[in-house]
Amino acid sequence: MPFFFVVQPPRPTLPTQLPRGSQLPPRQPPSATPNLPVQPPGESGQPKSTTNEVFPTADRMEATDDGALLLGNVKLVYDGYVVTCERASYDEKKNYITFESKVQMETGKETFFAERIGFNRKTREFEAFDAHTVLPPERVGQGILEPVILWGKSIKREGDILKATDGFLTTCDLAHPHAKIGFGYAELVPKKRLTLRDVTIYRYDTIVLRIKHLTIPVVEQPRYSYLPNIGRTQEEGYFIKAVIGYSLAKTLPGLLRVDWMERKGIGLGTDQAYRFGDTAAGRVNLYTLNDRSRNARNLNGQVQHEQRFGEIDARLSSDFQSNSYFAATQNSKTQNTTLALNRAVGTTTTGVTLGQNSSDSGGSIYRTSTYGLTQQLPLPKSGSLSFRFNGTDNLNASATSRTGRIQENAELRASSALGPFRAELVANRNLRNSTSGTSSGGSFFAGTEKLPELTLTTNQLKGSLGKYFSGVTLGYGDFLESLSSSGTATQLHTQRLLFQSDLNRQSKSLGGGLRFELGGGFRQTVYDGGSAAQYVINQTTNLSQTTSRNGTLGLAYNYSRPYGGTPPGFRNDFASTVNGLNFNYQQTGGHASVRLSTGYDILQAQQEPVLGLRNRPWNQLSVTTEFRPSDSHHSRLNTTYDINSGKLLVLDHYAHFQRGNTFLLDTSGRYDPTLKKLREVRAILGTQIFDNQTRLIGNSNYNNLTRKFEFNSFAFTREFHDYEITVSYVDQPFGFRSEKGINLSLRLKAFPSPKTNQGSRNGTPVDTGLGGFF
Repeated sequence: MPFFFVVQPPRPTLPTQLPRGSQLPPRQPPSATPNLPVQPPGESGQPKSTTNEVFPTADRMEATDDGALLLGNVKLVYDGYVVTCERASYDEKKNYITFESKVQMETGKETFFAERIGFNRKTREFEAFDAHTVLPPERVGQGILEPVILWGKSIKREGDILKATDGFLTTCDLAHPHAKIGFGYAELVPKKRLTLRDVTIYRYDTIVLRIKHLTIPVVEQPRYSYLPNIGRTQEEGYFIKAVIGYSLAKTLPGLLRVDWMERKGIGLGTDQAYRFGDTAAGRVNLYTLNDRSRNARNLNGQVQHEQRFGEIDARLSSDFQSNSYFAATQNSKTQNTTLALNRAVGTTTTGVTLGQNSSDSGGSIYRTSTYGLTQQLPLPKSGSLSFRFNGTDNLNASATSRTGRIQENAELRASSALGPFRAELVANRNLRNSTSGTSSGGSFFAGTEKLPELTLTTNQLKGSLGKYFSGVTLGYGDFLESLSSSGTATQLHTQRLLFQSDLNRQSKSLGGGLRFELGGGFRQTVYDGGSAAQYVINQTTNLSQTTSRNGTLGLAYNYSRPYGGTPPGFRNDFASTVNGLNFNYQQTGGHASVRLSTGYDILQAQQEPVLGLRNRPWNQLSVTTEFRPSDSHHSRLNTTYDINSGKLLVLDHYAHFQRGNTFLLDTSGRYDPTLKKLREVRAILGTQIFDNQTRLIGNSNYNNLTRKFEFNSFAFTREFHDYEITVSYVDQPFGFRSEKGINLSLRLKAFPSPKTNQGSRNGTPVDTGLGGFF
């Protein structure tokens, strides 16, 4: 049986986390002045109001040559700040206040305790000496789950950034902390990073480790597992996986990954971020492993780069993998690359995209190239003009076949207000549609071409028309479609006149809890001056009845039918026929509820039955019964009954029972009436055992058809003040990779567990050093 051992102490980590999405700052219009956000004190230190009024009280106040002096029980309220101390002096020329002796400053987000605080009234920035404070998690960032207690010989706030010297910090709230981190210098950039220099890590007052530099990311979603991983799996054998943070420069943070795996060898990887001013930024992730178990070189990577050239924003994104043992096929290669160029000048935008995807697996090669151009211009009367061109080139080749397909199309779209109407002109053309290889000579539907189509739409109907109709659309267009008959590709060319209107949905109470609703629409098309014509009528009627016992009965009738016809093969205006009833009933009362739903297809009931088969007009009857005596206990029974055959098809049951935070039990099971046996049973158990600091979580899934457990896991967790230890057993015999073994993990409660298995667009993890068992 494999044995896992995972120890996760703090480690040096990535100094800088780049934001999600674009890594470059947003563009400012040439004539615009950046609008800096004004936030309340305690968040950014920016002014909260423009009054600048100070409300001081003290045992004694006197004027000085430079300003004022306050002595004894000093209290000052100033624009969101509340400060108390024994002595305060104000320098009018410097607009600076100095608080001394037992100083307490409340900023709205945290409270600072210090012997002396110097406060700049103009910038709202301050510096506290011999100070300490408690920073709540929301002040630091979601990368921290517990409040951070910070001491320092000095603590200074500049804008939203906190800087401290010669102090220590901890998340342990005991008078004598279990562990703390000493530093010579600390800088907190909220929701980004906490950087420490000349670091000493203590267990109580005993020195455990000294390092020069430590950065703790406090981004919204942890992207990496920064903690070391030691264990054993069936595929890798014993392993040691480590992550080391480094910084080549302030704008060049990175991670070095070193993985030793008994059966596979040594894996090396780097995650390197970079940024050069406001014009270039990106990230390069690479991981390589000489896999001894498969005698193959594994290389995975991602490249993301953003570059600005004057008015043009360029973005390159590429990921690739070669012989990754995480891929579905072991000996495979895949690559996805996209280049996007965008230019925006006022309301005029231009975009160019180029992309190539390729895969080589099992002797088969698949490649797709994409390319596109978009252009958008403004028009008068809230109008716009846009042009779009795109193309795809596909190739699929193996040892026995080779097929290819190329398609290119362009579209021009213009819209503007025209009196009470909104006018839209659309023209699109299939510029190229061809196949090659074994598929050469075949045809495919490339879409309907509009050469062009003009539509006028209005939702401003007045009088009686506006009362009954929600809007009207008029249209005329020239259409071209590709057809295929006996392997021969032809084209259908037709003109079409369109009239369409939808009814306003009418709702009326009939009394006694009965309500009637009606809606519908009409669509008329005429082709080639009357050579073909079709109109489609659709309507929806709802009748609902509310009973005195919280019951609701609903009956809905849906009807849609085309009359006439379109030119043979014209797929653009295909309309299906619908004629059916839907029934539903819901009853809620006390601690129980029941829901029923079914339907009846009138159209199918009227059709002649196929020889040997009978019509099945009834939809399956679904019945859900729920019993909820309390918020912590409920059960649900789902049944599905086939009215046509008179057979019960499905019987599912789910039950939930919970007692506070001490006990949880979820069970579910499915009974197959056809086989007359229970198909599967699932259960999740969570309970405290021994004492309030120890809990058990179990998860099991049993398949009664194969008479095997598909999944079993049991975890015992012992919680301590600053950390928790979990011992778990996992048995998963099925799936892409089986897993069976015992895990032991230690989690620091101040840090969240990052998401694991971060992969590329190919679905392949970029490295094996993922860690994070729990």
